[in-house]
Amino acid sequence: MRLARTVEEVMSKFADRPAIAERRTRLVRDPVTSRMALDYEHSYTATTYRELWRRANIIAAEFAQNEDHPVHARDKVAFLAFASGDYAALDLACIRLGAVTIPLQTTSSDAELAAILAETEPVILAVSPEYLERATPLALGAPSVRRMVLFDFHSQVDDHREMVEATRDVLDRNAGPSLTSLVDALERGAGLAEADWPSEDETHDPLAMLIYTFGSTGSPKGAMYIESLAAGM
Repeated sequence: MRLARTVEEVMSKFADRPAIAERRTRLVRDPVTSRMALDYEHSYTATTYRELWRRANIIAAEFAQNEDHPVHARDKVAFLAFASGDYAALDLACIRLGAVTIPLQTTSSDAELAAILAETEPVILAVSPEYLERATPLALGAPSVRRMVLFDFHSQVDDHREMVEATRDVLDRNAGPSLTSLVDALERGAGLAEADWPSEDETHDPLAMLIYTFGSTGSPKGAMYIESLAAGM
């Protein structure tokens, strides 16, 4: 079976069990500046395998059927962010489509990240708010990137909202890629038909992920994970 079908089988088997847990958040207004920020509580909320896979399928539908920049099997999607529930859903959406994921190391230099983007040519750069400012010039310098997808974004948080407004202005002025929040992608995807499944081709073992390793000398090298290896990770 293709990796997507294998993952679906696992998700269905453990559907009612918790897949991930994340700290709850709440909006807090600064009494001096009146600015809204996000605060983390000392409790967690769990997401089941069923719900996580449902979100991944909705994202996959939006990616595959996007009118301007559809994502196809073997297209590449790069990530610049810390792991989170949104990250997991996006990663699973790529598996669902047969797209190749490229997790970028946040500790890498901008020059190293630019070289990786130039070499791998991702069509989407997925990023969390804390890396949006850094990711913007990288996306502008990578002609293959047609879309930036912002996740872990909260529109009521002043810093997040202002950052998005500034980024969209920069991207528009420089004829750069579009910027979409994952929230908007989920809203659009919820009304779409299910994405097509990757073709079942027993003669090939497609690429699933590229992880760049950093040694003491030379430029970063990409380690290729084919689907059969990724399924055993």
